[in-house]
Amino acid sequence: MWNLAVRASATALPKDLPTSLSRRAALTGALAAIPALAGAAIVTTPSLASPAHPDAGELVLALWARRHALRKQIADAMGEEIAAEARLPAWARSGPQMMAHDGTLCGGNVGWPAIQGMAPPTAPGVLHMVRPGPPDLREKFYRDRRRDELADRAEAAFGKIAARPLVNLLAISTDNALTTFRREWRELTARLRAKTAERERVGQVAAQASIDSLFEKCDAINDEILALAPETACIAAAQILIQVNPDLGSNDPFSHEPEHAGLVVALTFLRPSLSGLLRAHVDEILDNPEMPAASLQAAIGFGDA
Repeated sequence: MWNLAVRASATALPKDLPTSLSRRAALTGALAAIPALAGAAIVTTPSLASPAHPDAGELVLALWARRHALRKQIADAMGEEIAAEARLPAWARSGPQMMAHDGTLCGGNVGWPAIQGMAPPTAPGVLHMVRPGPPDLREKFYRDRRRDELADRAEAAFGKIAARPLVNLLAISTDNALTTFRREWRELTARLRAKTAERERVGQVAAQASIDSLFEKCDAINDEILALAPETACIAAAQILIQVNPDLGSNDPFSHEPEHAGLVVALTFLRPSLSGLLRAHVDEILDNPEMPAASLQAAIGFGDA
């Protein structure tokens, strides 16, 4: 797929070119050949507009227009999902995972529902996990089990009375690790069910279903474009923009990423032979080097249309 620049200039591919390349490796390798092909492009560029299949150029423009039409629909659906999240009660919304001794929430945001009514830790510098998820409960179980094993070994070595200070220090609960894990897992399951009910009530589940459906349509169009032989500049440019779409969700300018330097060269090389929306989208990228990548019309799935 990423030998498109070489094929577009009618230059033969090396016979030892690997057939399976990662997206990043293939992109780097193919775009590195663009400057060397610039001379050949003077002769071969007209062939970019004259593919072996005359309908291919029109087909990719039609597919690109259908893809672009989904951009606003996806942005609107994502906006509704965000608005629905804001309508959730605080415990059901995404939020900081930890609670400090003064009751403030801190740490990274997670999507797990919060434990309601949790008392803050009594000592400064100690944190309680107010939004635990399944991985957190499993990690706590293994930690508690090691604590229980250490307490058992202390009692076996020193006797119950002599080992009691250590046991009291280690045992943060009178339950053993497995009992605690099972109880906390049941409580998490109940919170998750309650959150699902709240998400349905505020319309977040429906909004997410709409987003998923729209992205499935977009993915199907992307697959159609990526399945085309890159025999025109429009096909080549469309395939480049689709492959880099995951990299566009940033407020940093597209041109500021060092790894995008080759893309700028490739798109500059292809631009004279582009038309329609593709030409407009490539013009926007090349003529507005300071525009945030997520704001580009070629970017889909990163916010406002």
